[in-house]
Amino acid sequence: MNSSDDRFNPNSKRASWWLSVLLPAQPVLDVLSYWMGKTAHGEWVSLGLRMLLLAVSLILAYIVSNQKRFYWLTFIVLSAFWLAHVGSCLRVGYESPIEDFVNYARVAQIPLLTICMITLLRQAKAPAQLIERLLAVTLYFIFTITVIAVLTGTVVYSYDKWNVGYSGWFALPNSQSAVYGVLTVFTVFAALERKDWARAGARCLAGFLLLFFLGTRLAYAEIFLIAFAALAGMMLTHRFEIRAAGIILLLAVLCAAFYPNSPMAVNRRLYQESVAEQQQTADDDNLSLETLYEKYMSAMVDRFGMDAVEEVYHQSRDVSVIGDVRLYKINYCRMVMAELPITSKLFGFELAKTWHQNSVFDVENDYHGIYFLYGAVGLTLLIGFLMFFAVKAVLGFIHSVSDHDKMWTLSASLSAAVLIGNAAFSASVLRRPNASFYLSLTLAVIWLLERKTERRSA
Repeated sequence: MNSSDDRFNPNSKRASWWLSVLLPAQPVLDVLSYWMGKTAHGEWVSLGLRMLLLAVSLILAYIVSNQKRFYWLTFIVLSAFWLAHVGSCLRVGYESPIEDFVNYARVAQIPLLTICMITLLRQAKAPAQLIERLLAVTLYFIFTITVIAVLTGTVVYSYDKWNVGYSGWFALPNSQSAVYGVLTVFTVFAALERKDWARAGARCLAGFLLLFFLGTRLAYAEIFLIAFAALAGMMLTHRFEIRAAGIILLLAVLCAAFYPNSPMAVNRRLYQESVAEQQQTADDDNLSLETLYEKYMSAMVDRFGMDAVEEVYHQSRDVSVIGDVRLYKINYCRMVMAELPITSKLFGFELAKTWHQNSVFDVENDYHGIYFLYGAVGLTLLIGFLMFFAVKAVLGFIHSVSDHDKMWTLSASLSAAVLIGNAAFSASVLRRPNASFYLSLTLAVIWLLERKTERRSA
């Protein structure tokens, strides 16, 4: 990545200083959000602080940017889409416009913060070293907080039904899965690029422990993805270091060996036992289809009627299907969307449409969520935005002339893949500012590296 020289760029220190505040502030805000969430309106206070940081970042980046037209273009696109979305909501009755705007701001943060990050990293002195240092501090901070939470008995369980999985003082385990993955990738790959086996091993140990004990399936899978990518990255960039490779491989093997006792395996086992027990009870009691559906999907039955629900589920009696909360929420939103006009299918409906009987049926999958809340146009814009950077990543790696740039491109690309993959299986990234922050960071790094190789080619 390019860096600015303090002798010629008076904004370099300013950008570096703000990044030094912005990156470590993220886990602090997460901890604050968790504890304030126990108080009335606490979530709104923490969200307000995040939006304040975003606003300051926008103002600072806009001031130091020499390509201000991109800020205006992004603002125009986001504003035009918001107006179209509002028009769609007004057509069918707008119940909670303030809540809807706050929800939109969470998604709009991604392109806005990406542009800010590009500007700030371009202006900052030695951005690669700065990112490595700040993310390493963040990783160790989270690790320390998690250990303290476990030792003090105040830990958030990833699956509180069975007290399984440790999420520190972070309220959203699925978001933490993405965050831990990104922090581990960036910090380990940066150390590997310098053949610093000791730091690579220490960071890998901290990251893998966080992912292993978090207990989600995605977190566990990330361990082996990162290990494989790290070994492959060392060979592709001629940075192979036998001690670093040995530590990473050993840690991955240990995680695999302890799989039967891992929080992820324990949770899956307890869940399957619970489903089997419920299925046995339903079969033994010879419960009618209507009784089963009233038991597991009472809100959907009340909202759409028994006949419509039976049709959607094909009159299934399988508890693993009718008791699947993720599927339940997706089907609920599909039925809502089916009732609405074409404008809603194009620009989405407000979040309040997912509320019924004091329950929220917002889907647990980011891409479904984007479609339902922002329609086909919103989903297309988002996918197009992400695909643009995917192409940049491929071109950046192909045209890289240094192993340093290759390793950083691999690191940023893998981090983006971890975030996008988490978004495909949970609602934990694209509408969660604590995780989407890192998506903006990775996309900015990809853009800067590709631009660097493009200039060298020219």
